Amino acid sequence: MLFLESKVKVADNSGIRTVKCLKFLNGYSNNSKGTLGNIAVVSIADYKGYKKKSSRKVFLGIIVSLKKWVRRKTGFFVRAGENRVVLLDNKDKMLGKAVKGPVALELREKNISKILFLAKVIF
Repeated sequence: MLFLESKVKVADNSGIRTVKCLKFLNGYSNNSKGTLGNIAVVSIADYKGYKKKSSRKVFLGIIVSLKKWVRRKTGFFVRAGENRVVLLDNKDKMLGKAVKGPVALELREKNISKILFLAKVIF
């Protein structure tokens, strides 16, 4: 579970390394928590090689892996080594062309199949 103002690593190859969560678009009343598959409004915290070097730029991102234990329908608990986000542009397309690191299988339930297709590791 992610909270507001938390710094998260970026899982795609867009050139941005870390982002800071500003808001979660998950339908809860206070929008202060985010889980797998939720969309977050994020700003750039650290970048390397990104074309438009602006630390105030705001993006949307999908949470693809969490450190917190997540329960599956089969009863198993899974978790990743770190929190990761895949960045989206204004037209809901990915900024990068590849996904690095593990991606949770629970994204299949949220109909985010393109990220699963580009991921090398699915846990």
